[in-house]
Amino acid sequence: MFAGVDVTGVDDLVASPSARIATQMAQDAQRSENRCAAAKVIAAGRLHAIRFAAISAGDDGMGPQFGNIADKGATVEVATALGVSTSKATTIIGLSILLDDLPDLRAAFLHGDMDFYRVNMIATTIAGHEPLVRKQLEAEAIRLDADTAMSHRQLRDRLEEMCIELDPEQAARDRRDFAEQQDFRVKPDRHGHSAITGCVPAQDGVEIDGRIAALVATLCPGDSRRIGQKRAAAHLALIRGETTLSCWCGADDCPGASGAPSTELVPAPTLVVVHADASTLIGHGGEMTPWIDGHGAIDPALALSLSADAPWRMLYDDILTAQSSTSAAGARRGPLQPAGTVGCIRDGHRQTSGHTPAPGPPPGALAYTPSRSLRNWITDHDQHCRFPYCNQPPGACEIDHQIPFDHTNPTAGGWTIRINLALLCVLHHHVKTVGLWHAHMHPDRSITWTHRDTVAELTTHPVR
Repeated sequence: MFAGVDVTGVDDLVASPSARIATQMAQDAQRSENRCAAAKVIAAGRLHAIRFAAISAGDDGMGPQFGNIADKGATVEVATALGVSTSKATTIIGLSILLDDLPDLRAAFLHGDMDFYRVNMIATTIAGHEPLVRKQLEAEAIRLDADTAMSHRQLRDRLEEMCIELDPEQAARDRRDFAEQQDFRVKPDRHGHSAITGCVPAQDGVEIDGRIAALVATLCPGDSRRIGQKRAAAHLALIRGETTLSCWCGADDCPGASGAPSTELVPAPTLVVVHADASTLIGHGGEMTPWIDGHGAIDPALALSLSADAPWRMLYDDILTAQSSTSAAGARRGPLQPAGTVGCIRDGHRQTSGHTPAPGPPPGALAYTPSRSLRNWITDHDQHCRFPYCNQPPGACEIDHQIPFDHTNPTAGGWTIRINLALLCVLHHHVKTVGLWHAHMHPDRSITWTHRDTVAELTTHPVR
């Protein structure tokens, strides 16, 4: 049905020294895979509809004696036809049904522009809204996917934010309804291990993650375990009600070497940082969409509820410079943050102006290390590594000078200012430093990344 790549030449390609040819073939294969996935979804939906109608009418002798047997039987037939589980078949059938009301997304899928997981995420995120709202969300999702190098999670977070902006009441109802999906399960995994999955309220998830990170951070630098192993050990310690974590550094002078705990978690509450404007916190609704650090956008009703149960401090932001309402960033429109906004459970500080600085370096620009307020601003606005499709959180990132800081003559360039700083994880910081990818930051803090050899370009944008 769909023309794929010529797989007969794969072995010849392996011997080819051309990165360009290999890149092109991989991209062609990805597009063909997406198109085939779209055909599978649509065909599976059609098979389900045909068998559902036949079973409902009793044409195959099954009859209606079992509850909902038409849907169950049709789903089983799809599952066996595709050789997948019934739960996977249910997901495929559900996507096919959703795409009937999302013709543009369906067309993009059939054209090979998106893979199954991205299309399914978009469809399930925007389904349930009024037709006009759904159409607007559909168009924006397709535009963001085509114009920006967003990861799966970044695109989902932006769509969630748009859903809240366009219909905050519906977002609050969806959140309350989704509470039924809360769960926590431990399942057997391979090689003597278990896998833990769960779904908890956003604020609880941030608190759990914060407590685990705080306990891990107290370990000796000589502990040789990988970060995942340390987090697993910290999770178990918290479950057992322990406030200590033994170090595995092996050093004779480390208290953990004798089996005694070498570190202790300070018994202080983990901060759940909620950003919202003053109007939201008095129940009148505000201009900005609230969000939780480490999670993303939340509906105003949840922000108001959380602020009522926790101390909060004023966080004034002087930024008055508005961005275009059609900014290519696809992130927050209008002012970066309205003057006089507040942040719940947040250290208060006055931030620097977003206006174009006067000639000459502004205060702090000639110091290599950013100030605390500047670091907070970069973290708040980037929220993850700024390399294409990377989701590494601020805790795993460094603040990079896009134009290198000139230690011998700081006034010459590479200043420590907002327009020259961005979060980069260690891996992508190294990739930039050695010159495999070149970065150019634009006035709106979007970054165009250019590959050294292929000259391919990808653009990323700050979240806010």
